[in-house]
Amino acid sequence: QLIGVRTALVERRPLGRQLQLVGFVVPDESRLKRVQIRVSGWIQQLHVNRTGEPVSAGQPLLAIYSPELYQSEREFLIDQEAGDSSGAGGPGTRDTEVRLRLLGVPDEEVQRLKRERTPATRLVLRSPIAGTVLERGVVEGQYVGADTPLFSLADLSRVWVLADLYEMDMGRVKAGDRVRFVADALPGRPFEGTVQFIYPTISNQT
Repeated sequence: QLIGVRTALVERRPLGRQLQLVGFVVPDESRLKRVQIRVSGWIQQLHVNRTGEPVSAGQPLLAIYSPELYQSEREFLIDQEAGDSSGAGGPGTRDTEVRLRLLGVPDEEVQRLKRERTPATRLVLRSPIAGTVLERGVVEGQYVGADTPLFSLADLSRVWVLADLYEMDMGRVKAGDRVRFVADALPGRPFEGTVQFIYPTISNQT
C-alpha cells in the first residue's frame, strides 16, 4: 500500500488505443451556401428576417429593387424584339442574356422575361437549398452592392464534429477510425461516426 502496488485479474482488452477528446459541432463546410447578387439596389422586402430560421429550397428570401438590373432587362427585350423582327435571334440577344446571368439573375426570372416580355422593377431571390439561416446581413430598406453578403445558409442534415487532438497523439488517429460522440445536451444518446479528415496544420497557440 505504501508504494501503490495494485493487483488485477488478467483480461483481454484494447491497450491504450482509446482517446477522449473535446469536440464541437459545426456545419459541414461542403453544405454551406451564400446568397448574393452582383448588382446594386435596395432591399424592398425581407421574407426571412431571423437567423436560425429554417428555409426550404426555392423559398423567397428577399425582394430587391435595382435600376441597374431593370435597365439590363430592358436591353435584353430590345435585342430580343430586334431579333424577332429580323426573323432570327441575333448575337445581341445572346449577349444580353449572358449579361443577365452574369449579374446573378435566376433562370426562372430569365424565362419569365422571355415569356412576359416585361422588365421587372424588383427581383425575388430564393433559397438555393433547404437548410437553416446562419447569417442575415441586410435589413429592409438597406442599399446593397455586389459585395454585400445577403444570407449565409447551411444544410444541417449532416454536420461535422471538430475535435482538438494533442500533438503527441497525432500518430494514434487516422482517417477511417471509428468514433463515438456524446453531447451534454443529449445524455445517454451516443452518435457513431468515422474520422473523415485530419487537418494538416496545428494551432500555434496550444
